Amino acid sequence: MGKKIIMCSQCNEEFENGYEYRMHWEEKHFYPYIGKASFDYERAKKDLKRDYAKENISGGKKEKS
Repeated sequence: MGKKIIMCSQCNEEFENGYEYRMHWEEKHFYPYIGKASFDYERAKKDLKRDYAKENISGGKKEKS
């Protein structure tokens, strides 16, 4: 097993390569929301598991106010 270098943009699951990530993303975050003629954006938005507001995305440094 190699180093996990890719994190899902919708949840916190990590992957070793792009193929694994793509398969996960399509199965968990894309196909469940496909309807007969559209994408259920509102339902997908409600099911978002990753909370970017709680994550420190500034690389470990606190931003100055």
